[in-house]
Amino acid sequence: MKHFPRNIPLTALSAATIALITACGGGGGSTAAGPVTLAGAVIDGYIVGATVCLDLNSNGACDSGEPTAISGANGAYSLTAAAGTDLTNLHVLANVPATGATDGGVPITNAYRMLAPATMATVISPLTTVVSTEMKVNGLSVANARIAARTDLALPAYDFLKDHIATPDVAAQNVAKVMAAVLANSVGATPPSNTSLNAALTTIKTNAPNVTPSTVAGLIASLGPQGTPTPTPTPTPTPTPTPTPTPSPTPSGSTGTCTTTASQNCLTFSESTMTLNGWEGLISAGTVADPVDSTNTVAKYVKGPSGQPWAGATLFTTASNQSVARAGFGTNKVVTMRSNTTAPIGTKITLKFENAADTTQYLVAQASTSTSGSWETLSFDFASPTNGTFNPAGTYNKVSVLPAWSEVAGTQAALTANTTFYFDELKYAAYSATPTPTPTPTPTPTPTPSGTPVVSSGFSSATATANGGTWGVYSGGANNPIAGSGGDVAATPSFQYLYLQDTLAKLGGYTYQGIFLKTPSGSTVSAAGKTSLGYTMAINPEWYSAGAKFVVLIASNVAGVSNPTCNPAVAAVVQATASGATAYSTPLSSFTKIAQDCGVASVTASQILAGAIQQVDFQADGGAAALTASGLTSNTNLSVPNAGTSLYSTTINVVGGVQFQ
Repeated sequence: MKHFPRNIPLTALSAATIALITACGGGGGSTAAGPVTLAGAVIDGYIVGATVCLDLNSNGACDSGEPTAISGANGAYSLTAAAGTDLTNLHVLANVPATGATDGGVPITNAYRMLAPATMATVISPLTTVVSTEMKVNGLSVANARIAARTDLALPAYDFLKDHIATPDVAAQNVAKVMAAVLANSVGATPPSNTSLNAALTTIKTNAPNVTPSTVAGLIASLGPQGTPTPTPTPTPTPTPTPTPTPSPTPSGSTGTCTTTASQNCLTFSESTMTLNGWEGLISAGTVADPVDSTNTVAKYVKGPSGQPWAGATLFTTASNQSVARAGFGTNKVVTMRSNTTAPIGTKITLKFENAADTTQYLVAQASTSTSGSWETLSFDFASPTNGTFNPAGTYNKVSVLPAWSEVAGTQAALTANTTFYFDELKYAAYSATPTPTPTPTPTPTPTPSGTPVVSSGFSSATATANGGTWGVYSGGANNPIAGSGGDVAATPSFQYLYLQDTLAKLGGYTYQGIFLKTPSGSTVSAAGKTSLGYTMAINPEWYSAGAKFVVLIASNVAGVSNPTCNPAVAAVVQATASGATAYSTPLSSFTKIAQDCGVASVTASQILAGAIQQVDFQADGGAAALTASGLTSNTNLSVPNAGTSLYSTTINVVGGVQFQ
């Protein structure tokens, strides 16, 4: 079967929450098909009398015409966004006044303002304000902002959708009290700007690790009594004449420090063996004279709105396998590269290292530009990759550069015109068979007990399930429709989604997409004695309205049928019963379609279900790719467009664990 699981070496990621996925048309945004009610509670203690609004113009104020409410008992508020409102980058604002409002029944005397992303506005608190700040100041997606905010607040497992008053969380309550004082000090009653929010973020990152029940009062006092302290006047010093600096030459791509040693590899584009291979619709990739120093040779990439969002080019010195000198990530995981582009400041440059002989071994990291039209050095930290998991025994000897990858984490705007990127001096640690210091090995997941019915207990990283297995996505179609995926491993429960979204002309013929879950290596997952497969699935409302029918596949190791590259699979087609996260229990008797026989036509569904389970897939298959089983035929959304657009979305979202029941 041509669309059954395969390894996808590079996956376009975008982040969202389950609420966003179930409220919008696939992964292409969070535009509501109809009016959407945003409701929740304003919390430090419960805030009564705060003005709450959906800040449609992102100016930090509640303006006339914006949906607005006043928080009531237990901080409750409710407001309604008009149909067609794109919530993706909007925030709900709570103005807490200095008079007329109470906090846990106590009158408030110092004004401050709080924020929450509109897609997670069940709670507006000092803590959710940090999530909004990471989005507004640092350009992060909701999912990545939540991860960063947990570190900022020294609350590594905090759930920002939680009412920490109703469900007591002393640590969160104490940090929230300190953050409220920070907001009163840094923001006060004025509309929050990126400058004031960044000041608040800097202050709480310094103070949060020191918050304990015994230090809360002292920290609040040191920040001022929830108000801006009167500063002590500083005498004006007599100015010292500043000498006129000698102008320095405009820096080029070459710093003069690019040398390869026993501990460092440094690649320049002056090397005669350096070659660039563009792919996925990159306009061009090659070597040219440095625009600043004509004696220096650099790489030139041109990328535009045509081609795929992840279009890029591999650079290599060995043509036979498109490889470079092996990276020594066991010693140092920070890579630097010189960059010069006129793309907007903050444009993300993505760097991918992989095994030239095995593309399942890969690491992806990003850095953002901070200048426009001049050279700078970007740093990529592969200790915290945006995708991939470091394998201490892995070989990383192939490198690709992807400028302005517009679907990574949902935070990169797509280019609107052909844009030039220059690169030079790629520096990374050289590989040594005995690196110093010896890297700490990645812990080996505890094997799932023999005979367990658990396929997956959730998601723990971009490639791993929580019980030690692996997962991934795949998609395609007759006309290469737009696809993307993402999720949140820190959410409770964790989830991952995949979408296809395009015009009917692009989606015609056939389309397919799938999320696969592989059982942990060394475990034995068995369906023996079980009667159904249990899982939770969410889909987009457009597909649900179109009569969504998705596919579930089970693959197992069957003696005499399986081979090193193939396990037989059996499929069931399931009628979706809701668009939101919904628990399903699909009878094993529904798995009647042999989706893959590995060349042994006589294999039966019973044999496959009796084998050692290797993998479970969730698919959306339409047109010529559709499957018929259980009396149903699978489909994708080809009849209900996203509100106000000519795009049609199909989203599958696996929430939490999967097990036989």
